[in-house]
Amino acid sequence: MKEDWNNWIELLKGYTKESHKVLDESKIYLDSVTASIWDLDKQVKDIFEKCWLNLSSDTKKVLDWVKNEVLELLMNLYVLNDDIRENTDKTMECVEQWENTIKLFHEKLNRDKLTWLYNWDFFDKKLELYFLEDKEFNLIFIDLDNLKFINDNYWHNIWDDIIKEFAKNLNLIFWESKNELFRIHWDEFTIISFDSIDEINRKIGKLITWLSNRKFLFIHNWKNLNHKIWFSYWVSEKKESSNSEELYRLADSRMYENKKDRKIKRW
Repeated sequence: MKEDWNNWIELLKGYTKESHKVLDESKIYLDSVTASIWDLDKQVKDIFEKCWLNLSSDTKKVLDWVKNEVLELLMNLYVLNDDIRENTDKTMECVEQWENTIKLFHEKLNRDKLTWLYNWDFFDKKLELYFLEDKEFNLIFIDLDNLKFINDNYWHNIWDDIIKEFAKNLNLIFWESKNELFRIHWDEFTIISFDSIDEINRKIGKLITWLSNRKFLFIHNWKNLNHKIWFSYWVSEKKESSNSEELYRLADSRMYENKKDRKIKRW
Protein backbone atom coordinates (compact mmCIF):
# COMPACT_ATOMS: atom_id res chain seq x y z
CA MET A 1 0.00 0.00 0.00
CA LYS A 2 2.78 2.44 0.92
CA GLU A 3 4.55 1.56 -2.31
CA ASP A 4 1.40 2.60 -4.22
CA TRP A 5 1.30 5.88 -2.29
CA ASN A 6 4.95 6.58 -3.04
CA ASN A 7 4.43 5.87 -6.75
CA TRP A 8 1.41 8.18 -6.76
CA ILE A 9 3.39 10.94 -5.03
CA GLU A 10 6.25 10.63 -7.53
CA LEU A 11 3.69 10.91 -10.36
CA LEU A 12 2.23 14.07 -8.79
CA LYS A 13 5.72 15.52 -8.39
CA GLY A 14 6.23 15.04 -12.12
CA TYR A 15 2.96 16.82 -12.92
CA THR A 16 3.88 19.65 -10.55
CA LYS A 17 7.29 20.08 -12.17
CA GLU A 18 5.70 20.18 -15.62
CA SER A 19 3.13 22.73 -14.40
CA HIS A 20 5.95 24.95 -13.13
CA LYS A 21 7.60 24.76 -16.54
CA VAL A 22 4.42 25.67 -18.44
CA LEU A 23 3.60 28.55 -16.07
CA ASP A 24 7.15 29.92 -16.24
CA GLU A 25 6.97 29.86 -20.04
CA SER A 26 3.55 31.56 -19.90
CA LYS A 27 4.92 34.39 -17.76
CA ILE A 28 7.80 34.93 -20.19
CA TYR A 29 5.31 35.04 -23.08
CA LEU A 30 3.06 37.49 -21.20
CA ASP A 31 6.02 39.75 -20.48
CA SER A 32 6.77 39.76 -24.21
CA VAL A 33 3.15 40.56 -25.08
CA THR A 34 3.08 43.44 -22.57
CA ALA A 35 6.25 44.95 -24.03
CA SER A 36 4.83 44.63 -27.56
CA ILE A 37 1.57 46.35 -26.58
CA TRP A 38 3.38 49.32 -25.05
CA ASP A 39 5.72 49.54 -28.04
CA LEU A 40 2.76 49.49 -30.45
CA ASP A 41 0.97 52.13 -28.38
CA LYS A 42 4.02 54.42 -28.66
CA GLN A 43 4.32 53.84 -32.42
CA VAL A 44 0.64 54.68 -33.02
CA LYS A 45 0.98 57.94 -31.11
CA ASP A 46 4.20 58.83 -32.95
CA ILE A 47 2.64 58.18 -36.39
CA PHE A 48 -0.38 60.34 -35.66
CA GLU A 49 1.77 63.18 -34.31
CA LYS A 50 3.96 63.21 -37.45
CA CYS A 51 0.99 63.21 -39.85
CA TRP A 52 -1.22 65.60 -37.89
CA LEU A 53 0.10 68.97 -39.15
CA ASN A 54 -0.50 68.32 -42.89
CA LEU A 55 -4.03 66.96 -42.62
CA SER A 56 -7.40 68.68 -43.21
CA SER A 57 -9.78 69.14 -40.33
CA ASP A 58 -12.18 66.44 -41.61
CA THR A 59 -9.35 63.96 -42.02
CA LYS A 60 -8.09 64.84 -38.56
CA LYS A 61 -11.52 64.01 -37.11
CA VAL A 62 -11.56 60.62 -38.81
CA LEU A 63 -7.98 59.81 -37.85
CA ASP A 64 -8.56 61.02 -34.31
CA TRP A 65 -11.45 58.56 -34.07
CA VAL A 66 -9.25 55.79 -35.54
CA LYS A 67 -6.43 56.64 -33.14
CA ASN A 68 -8.73 56.50 -30.14
CA GLU A 69 -10.19 53.18 -31.27
CA VAL A 70 -6.72 51.71 -31.77
CA LEU A 71 -5.50 52.98 -28.41
CA GLU A 72 -8.63 51.66 -26.70
CA LEU A 73 -8.06 48.28 -28.34
CA LEU A 74 -4.45 48.28 -27.13
CA MET A 75 -5.57 49.22 -23.63
CA ASN A 76 -8.13 46.37 -23.64
CA LEU A 77 -5.38 44.01 -24.77
CA TYR A 78 -3.17 45.24 -21.95
CA VAL A 79 -5.97 44.77 -19.36
CA LEU A 80 -6.70 41.31 -20.74
CA ASN A 81 -3.00 40.46 -20.63
CA ASP A 82 -2.81 41.76 -17.07
CA ASP A 83 -5.79 39.59 -16.06
CA ILE A 84 -4.13 36.54 -17.64
CA ARG A 85 -0.91 37.36 -15.77
CA GLU A 86 -2.81 37.65 -12.48
CA ASN A 87 -4.55 34.33 -13.08
CA THR A 88 -1.20 32.79 -14.02
CA ASP A 89 0.32 34.06 -10.75
CA LYS A 90 -2.64 32.64 -8.81
CA THR A 91 -2.27 29.34 -10.62
CA MET A 92 1.44 29.35 -9.79
CA GLU A 93 0.60 29.92 -6.10
CA CYS A 94 -1.84 27.00 -6.18
CA VAL A 95 0.76 24.76 -7.81
CA GLU A 96 3.34 25.75 -5.16
CA GLN A 97 0.83 25.07 -2.35
CA TRP A 98 0.04 21.71 -3.92
CA GLU A 99 3.76 20.98 -4.20
CA ASN A 100 4.26 21.78 -0.49
CA THR A 101 1.30 19.55 0.39
CA ILE A 102 2.81 16.69 -1.61
CA LYS A 103 6.18 17.18 0.14
CA LEU A 104 4.51 17.19 3.57
CA PHE A 105 2.47 14.10 2.76
CA HIS A 106 5.57 12.34 1.43
CA GLU A 107 7.46 13.29 4.59
CA LYS A 108 4.71 11.96 6.84
CA LEU A 109 4.54 8.74 4.86
CA ASN A 110 8.24 8.10 5.56
CA ARG A 111 8.23 9.08 9.23
CA ASP A 112 7.66 7.07 12.39
CA LYS A 113 4.64 8.63 14.11
CA LEU A 114 5.98 8.30 17.65
CA THR A 115 9.53 9.62 17.26
CA TRP A 116 9.36 11.40 13.87
CA LEU A 117 12.52 9.56 12.86
CA TYR A 118 12.35 7.81 9.49
CA ASN A 119 10.49 4.48 9.43
CA TRP A 120 11.36 0.95 8.35
CA ASP A 121 10.04 1.30 4.79
CA PHE A 122 12.16 4.37 4.15
CA PHE A 123 15.20 2.70 5.71
CA ASP A 124 14.81 -0.25 3.35
CA LYS A 125 14.67 2.08 0.32
CA LYS A 126 17.58 4.25 1.44
CA LEU A 127 19.82 1.28 2.16
CA GLU A 128 19.14 -0.14 -1.30
CA LEU A 129 19.61 3.28 -2.90
CA TYR A 130 23.02 3.90 -1.32
CA PHE A 131 24.22 0.51 -2.53
CA LEU A 132 23.06 1.32 -6.06
CA GLU A 133 24.73 4.75 -5.91
CA ASP A 134 27.94 3.16 -4.66
CA LYS A 135 28.11 5.46 -1.63
CA GLU A 136 30.39 4.57 1.26
CA PHE A 137 28.66 4.55 4.65
CA ASN A 138 28.47 2.74 7.98
CA LEU A 139 25.38 1.10 9.42
CA ILE A 140 24.69 1.44 13.15
CA PHE A 141 22.21 -0.83 14.92
CA ILE A 142 20.92 0.15 18.37
CA ASP A 143 18.61 -1.90 20.55
CA LEU A 144 17.27 -0.57 23.86
CA ASP A 145 17.45 -2.93 26.85
CA ASN A 146 15.41 -3.18 30.04
CA LEU A 147 12.22 -1.80 28.52
CA LYS A 148 10.15 -4.99 28.62
CA PHE A 149 9.58 -4.53 32.35
CA ILE A 150 8.09 -1.08 31.69
CA ASN A 151 5.88 -2.36 28.89
CA ASP A 152 4.63 -5.34 30.91
CA ASN A 153 4.00 -3.58 34.22
CA TYR A 154 3.15 0.07 33.56
CA TRP A 155 1.19 2.21 31.16
CA HIS A 156 2.16 2.22 27.53
CA ASN A 157 2.49 6.01 27.52
CA ILE A 158 5.47 5.69 29.92
CA TRP A 159 7.17 3.33 27.45
CA ASP A 160 6.32 5.78 24.64
CA ASP A 161 7.82 8.71 26.56
CA ILE A 162 11.10 6.83 27.10
CA ILE A 163 11.29 5.88 23.41
CA LYS A 164 10.61 9.48 22.36
CA GLU A 165 13.22 10.95 24.70
CA PHE A 166 15.86 8.46 23.58
CA ALA A 167 15.09 9.19 19.91
CA LYS A 168 15.30 12.94 20.55
CA ASN A 169 18.76 12.68 22.11
CA LEU A 170 19.93 10.21 19.48
CA ASN A 171 18.95 12.78 16.87
CA LEU A 172 20.66 15.64 18.75
CA ILE A 173 23.94 13.71 18.94
CA PHE A 174 24.01 12.49 15.33
CA TRP A 175 22.45 15.46 13.50
CA GLU A 176 25.78 17.29 13.01
CA SER A 177 26.59 15.52 9.74
CA LYS A 178 24.50 13.91 7.01
CA ASN A 179 23.39 10.93 9.06
CA GLU A 180 19.94 9.44 8.60
CA LEU A 181 18.15 8.01 11.63
CA PHE A 182 15.41 5.38 11.61
CA ARG A 183 13.18 3.63 14.11
CA ILE A 184 12.72 0.22 12.53
CA HIS A 185 10.99 -1.76 15.31
CA TRP A 186 9.55 -1.12 18.77
CA ASP A 187 12.80 -0.32 20.55
CA GLU A 188 15.28 -0.76 17.70
CA PHE A 189 16.98 2.03 15.79
CA THR A 190 19.36 2.19 12.86
CA ILE A 191 21.56 4.98 11.57
CA ILE A 192 22.97 5.23 8.06
CA SER A 193 26.08 7.21 8.92
CA PHE A 194 28.60 8.95 6.71
CA ASP A 195 30.88 9.61 9.71
CA SER A 196 34.17 7.82 10.22
CA ILE A 197 34.29 4.90 12.68
CA ASP A 198 36.20 7.10 15.17
CA GLU A 199 33.53 9.82 14.94
CA ILE A 200 30.75 7.26 15.37
CA ASN A 201 32.45 5.86 18.49
CA ARG A 202 32.76 9.41 19.85
CA LYS A 203 29.06 10.01 19.36
CA ILE A 204 28.10 6.63 20.82
CA GLY A 205 30.22 7.60 23.83
CA LYS A 206 28.18 10.80 24.23
CA LEU A 207 24.98 8.74 24.07
CA ILE A 208 26.29 6.35 26.74
CA THR A 209 27.29 9.28 28.98
CA TRP A 210 23.85 10.87 28.66
CA LEU A 211 21.99 7.61 29.32
CA SER A 212 24.25 6.59 32.27
CA ASN A 213 23.25 9.81 34.05
CA ARG A 214 19.57 9.61 33.14
CA LYS A 215 16.90 8.08 35.36
CA PHE A 216 13.41 7.99 33.90
CA LEU A 217 11.02 9.17 36.60
CA PHE A 218 7.28 8.50 36.58
CA ILE A 219 4.32 8.06 38.91
CA HIS A 220 2.40 4.80 39.09
CA ASN A 221 -0.33 3.98 41.62
CA TRP A 222 0.56 7.16 43.50
CA LYS A 223 4.20 6.11 43.84
CA ASN A 224 7.24 7.93 42.50
CA LEU A 225 9.31 5.43 40.52
CA ASN A 226 12.47 5.59 38.45
CA HIS A 227 13.89 3.28 35.84
CA LYS A 228 17.26 2.83 34.14
CA ILE A 229 17.72 1.65 30.58
CA TRP A 230 20.79 0.88 28.46
CA PHE A 231 21.40 -0.27 24.94
CA SER A 232 23.30 -2.72 22.78
CA TYR A 233 24.77 -1.58 19.48
CA TRP A 234 26.95 -2.59 16.57
CA VAL A 235 28.56 -0.74 13.69
CA SER A 236 29.04 -2.43 10.30
CA GLU A 237 30.81 -0.99 7.29
CA LYS A 238 29.28 -1.13 3.84
CA LYS A 239 32.43 -2.72 2.38
CA GLU A 240 31.78 -5.84 4.50
CA SER A 241 28.80 -6.78 2.30
CA SER A 242 27.93 -7.01 -1.37
CA ASN A 243 24.30 -5.88 -1.09
CA SER A 244 21.90 -4.11 1.27
CA GLU A 245 20.14 -7.24 2.53
CA GLU A 246 23.43 -8.90 3.42
CA LEU A 247 24.64 -5.80 5.30
CA TYR A 248 21.37 -5.56 7.22
CA ARG A 249 21.50 -9.21 8.29
CA LEU A 250 25.16 -8.91 9.25
CA ALA A 251 24.63 -5.83 11.41
CA ASP A 252 21.48 -7.26 12.97
CA SER A 253 23.06 -10.62 13.89
CA ARG A 254 26.19 -8.96 15.30
CA MET A 255 24.15 -6.61 17.43
CA TYR A 256 22.18 -9.51 18.93
CA GLU A 257 25.38 -11.48 19.53
CA ASN A 258 26.70 -8.41 21.28
CA LYS A 259 23.53 -8.22 23.35
CA LYS A 260 23.64 -11.92 24.24
CA ASP A 261 27.31 -11.98 25.19
CA ARG A 262 27.01 -8.75 27.20
CA LYS A 263 30.00 -7.18 25.47
CA ILE A 264 28.36 -3.78 25.72
CA LYS A 265 28.96 -2.03 29.04
CA ARG A 266 26.02 -1.63 31.34
CA TRP A 267 25.60 1.13 33.82
